[in-house]
Amino acid sequence: MNRGPRIEDAVARATRSNDARIAAVRALAEALQSAADVRDEGERKLASLREQVTLEVSAAEAAGVKAHRAALSAGWTPEELRKIGFTEPDKQRRARGARRTEVDGASKSPDVRNREAVSA
Repeated sequence: MNRGPRIEDAVARATRSNDARIAAVRALAEALQSAADVRDEGERKLASLREQVTLEVSAAEAAGVKAHRAALSAGWTPEELRKIGFTEPDKQRRARGARRTEVDGASKSPDVRNREAVSA
C-alpha cells in the first residue's frame, strides 16, 4: 500500500512552493511601490521646476518692462520703438489694461457707480 509522502516532507515541499509564491508577490508589491514613489517624486520635481521657471520668466518680463520704460525715459516714443521692432512688453500691457479698468469704474465704490448710472 502506497502511503504517500511523509508528513514532514509534504509540509516542507508545500512551504517551499508557498515561499516562492510569496516571494513573487513581495517582488510585485515592491516594484509597484517603487513605480508609485518614482511617479510621486517626478510630480514633485515637475512642480518645483514649473515654479522655478515661472519665477525666472517673471523676472525676465520685469526686466523687459524696466528696459522699455528706460527707453521711454531716454526720449524714445512708443511709436518709434514699434518702428524699430520693439513691441510693448506683455506684462506692461497687461498692467496698463488693469489700470484702465480701474479708471473706467472698477475701482469706484458701488454708490458712485450707481449714482453715475442713474444720472446717465
